[in-house]
Amino acid sequence: MRTFTVTRRPRYEGYDDLHGTARTAPDEFLILVDDAEIGGTYWCSYNPAASAGWGWNDGGLPGESWASWGPRGLSCGHPSREAAEHAQVREYVTDPDGHDRQLTMARAEQQAEQAQRQAEWEAEEERREAERRRERLGDDEPGPTVWKLPAYYALYADSGEVQAVADWLEANGVEDVSGRHEVRVEQRATRRAAVYEVPIWVWNGRSSATTETRVVTIATDPTASRGLTPRQLLQKRDHHGHLSHSLPKR
Repeated sequence: MRTFTVTRRPRYEGYDDLHGTARTAPDEFLILVDDAEIGGTYWCSYNPAASAGWGWNDGGLPGESWASWGPRGLSCGHPSREAAEHAQVREYVTDPDGHDRQLTMARAEQQAEQAQRQAEWEAEEERREAERRRERLGDDEPGPTVWKLPAYYALYADSGEVQAVADWLEANGVEDVSGRHEVRVEQRATRRAAVYEVPIWVWNGRSSATTETRVVTIATDPTASRGLTPRQLLQKRDHHGHLSHSLPKR
């Protein structure tokens, strides 16, 4: 005569309350036969088999009760977790080999579905990342640098120049610029673009040392309403040892 060892374990790690409290329901547990999962049990606030016809009304309790799933299907209305477990075990032992085959097939189908969902999720993430990259960098190739704003420029330039540069950046939609990195203006095939670094913000509202590159099409060259010209900026950089270029005519 074949014998079976029936045990249980929490369905979800860290949720192992068999009985619950006045405020929380008992946790879900799996039913194991010879260490193989065949189903599980959970607490119901009502009997779905009695009220809606879902599953088997094996226990007969109409309100708060225990339910189980497994070889029996959905078995409802039980007065205890043990009674709900027994409904599945009784069904399992009538044809253990047959139920094992069904469980194996069901697990294989579930794993295949999970693998497909994972592949679809990864493909979607790749698509989104490519789209984010296009939004940040554009589809065109980098071009020659025709102008640079040095790193830490605001630390040594006078306030008028700093404000003029800030006005130009804002007018061209160049936002969240990292002052620790230079801003380059590139002449690309069909546009003039500002290339700059933006700090990556972390959960506590502080910026990290990590940055990401962004590219924005600029509508105006880096001149200023206060009389600041690109050549004045270049002269300022030359005085501090930075490489300078002048803007070519378009």
